[in-house]
Amino acid sequence: IRACSDTIDETPLLSAAELRLIRFASDYYHHPVGEVMAAALPVLLRQGRPLHPTVETIALSANGESVDIEALARRAPKQAELLEFLIDAGASGCEADRLTEELPNWRRVAKPLFEKGYLERFDARAADFDEQSGVAAVEPPSLNDDQQNALSALRSSDEFAAFLLDGVTGSGKTEVYLARMDDMIRQHKQVLVLAPEIGLTPQLVARLRRRLGIEPAVLHSGLSDIERLSAWRAARSGAARLVVGTRSSIFTPLKNPGLIIVDEEHDHSFKQQEGLRYSARDLAIVRAKQLDIPVILGSATPTLEMLQHCIEGRYQHLSLPARAGGARPPTMRLVDLLRSPATDGLSEPLAEAIQRHLGAGGQALIFLNRRLELVVARASGVSVWQFLLPLGIAAALIGLSGSLAYNPLALAGKIVSNKIEADIFSRGKAGIDSGAKGIWLRLNQTRGDVIIRA
Repeated sequence: IRACSDTIDETPLLSAAELRLIRFASDYYHHPVGEVMAAALPVLLRQGRPLHPTVETIALSANGESVDIEALARRAPKQAELLEFLIDAGASGCEADRLTEELPNWRRVAKPLFEKGYLERFDARAADFDEQSGVAAVEPPSLNDDQQNALSALRSSDEFAAFLLDGVTGSGKTEVYLARMDDMIRQHKQVLVLAPEIGLTPQLVARLRRRLGIEPAVLHSGLSDIERLSAWRAARSGAARLVVGTRSSIFTPLKNPGLIIVDEEHDHSFKQQEGLRYSARDLAIVRAKQLDIPVILGSATPTLEMLQHCIEGRYQHLSLPARAGGARPPTMRLVDLLRSPATDGLSEPLAEAIQRHLGAGGQALIFLNRRLELVVARASGVSVWQFLLPLGIAAALIGLSGSLAYNPLALAGKIVSNKIEADIFSRGKAGIDSGAKGIWLRLNQTRGDVIIRA
């Protein structure tokens, strides 16, 4: 046993409730408890950093405050821009990470300003989370009968219960979530929302902010380590009443837990496939039971195990069978390829529908269950040949395969800085430029068919 060299934090980072969940995950998933503990902590805390770390901060010095910004702007506009930004930041200065986001090349610009004594650098405590969004909550829309029935069932108890909110796409599940979230927030309780990685978008966060009038603490891999620690700390202290994150957020400590929501419970991204292998959805149910709070599982396509739990009476099944607001489901059409044979992979009704939507300024999304082989043009004995490939088709093909491949010329391309760069591996040369409507392909010494495969 080694002696403790230092005490980083004065109080334990995790409460008995979080430790109970960690021990359960270790036992249930047969994983070392130390590694589960590490997975439950932000990166900076795993590295031995304190709960309230210091960050590099840049501020104006007394000499910098007296600089003539207008005169400086005429000979060094970038330096003047940096000084103006720091003037707006106030006496407390600005964190270096934020400066990098706003002015990516600020360090090079700041070097002569430091030498002249206009700027000063110091370490300051990282800013605390502020849930005041500055946006007033908007009035909620009226709920239809199905939504109101589901909400009444959710409001029946604040103790542990598992609810499966089964609603078709567009049925208004999110509005039911929001109404129940608002109940808890008004009681000064915290709400933890787990969303799939693909579903945790700025649009979702903006909708929560606009509807509830508070800033959610967001936890996902796209944030910096300092930002994730700030959100984690706010959830732990109770400063953030709304916490939104991906699967690892299930371990986030909550001071006043009131509700857990798992949106799109069927999504595979809730399952961790490396290291500690766990299901965030299942741990959400376990954690809600340990905390004696309700948990809502939402989906348009519930998993079979959730439906079986409802049949057996362990979970309550709430149904939203119709779209909200009078919205109608999309028109579905089955094309018989015996009557309408496909040409180059597209049937005539499909080609007409795509052309109609593109002509109206819309978009068309094509899902393929096999490799696409599309003859876009035929050429024979042509020394120089070009055609316009619609930008949407090019982007879709690149998204499917990671590259564009032309056979027999074996031309591969990739998107770089909004342009497509191409390499050709047999005779002939190519140049590809992006345009507003599509991508012009210019091929030399073309022979035979030009085929796109993805």
